[in-house]
Amino acid sequence: YATLFADSGAVAAYVASNYSRLAGQTRLWRDTWYNSTLPYWFLDKTFGNTSVLATSTCHRFSSGRFWGWEGVYCCPGTCTHVWQYAQALARIFPDIERDTRQRVDLGIGFNSSTGMIGYRAENDMQSAVDDQSGTILRCYREHQMSADDTFLTTNYPNIKLAMQYLMTNFDANSDGILEGAQQNTLDAQWYGKISWLSGLYVAACQACQQMALEVGDTVFAAQLGAIAQSGANYISNNLFYNAQYFIQLPDSSGNNIGAAWGCEIDQVMGESWGYQVHLPPILNQSAVDRKSVV
Repeated sequence: YATLFADSGAVAAYVASNYSRLAGQTRLWRDTWYNSTLPYWFLDKTFGNTSVLATSTCHRFSSGRFWGWEGVYCCPGTCTHVWQYAQALARIFPDIERDTRQRVDLGIGFNSSTGMIGYRAENDMQSAVDDQSGTILRCYREHQMSADDTFLTTNYPNIKLAMQYLMTNFDANSDGILEGAQQNTLDAQWYGKISWLSGLYVAACQACQQMALEVGDTVFAAQLGAIAQSGANYISNNLFYNAQYFIQLPDSSGNNIGAAWGCEIDQVMGESWGYQVHLPPILNQSAVDRKSVV
């Protein structure tokens, strides 16, 4: 945006000469947003958090690239395992998110030899399982927010490779449950069978399955469908603790980092993501309903 105008006088001149169009689009946006059966105050509160886009947390480089901190001047690189929680930006400015997926997550931050997505792009090329799953889900969302299939067909080879990275390195037996050292947004490697992280993986399998079907990669789609079903069944049947909430079963490594039998805040994150992009339910729905009461 700093490259659009020479100075403040140029800004004022632009506004003056384009006032009718700018004011009309602003009023149209306002009227569209508030044309809802939801209460005015609820709409205000719902949209309030998007104000972060107009702060120094977020930047648009002269190249057009979007870049964001985790917080103001804290933790660089549009961190994938943080920004994958955000939904509003992709719905309001879908072209920004499409560009970020293609230019950064599947570009600058992508290891084309392995399919690993560096979770801070050029700032840190380490892997995290939640961001890898979340970015695959975001790719599906960005495709859904596109007018045609250009984004999908352009990026599908790297999306598939990103999916295969998770399958090969964390689910070698294809049972839909992640294993080994599972780095995540809580800045530690968790071990064991973790409803939160495996739930995200199952949702990513479902999203990638749909993308595979759309491009005609039916063999891979069938493989993903089987993995997703197996993982969903295991989580519902084995990780729903005391008929109350979804847990982590630690493994035998002796590493005790994690929530274990505690009630972890992201326990049904994959299910939530599925709702966002219209995927089939992952978990036993009576269990999910019961969880919402806890």
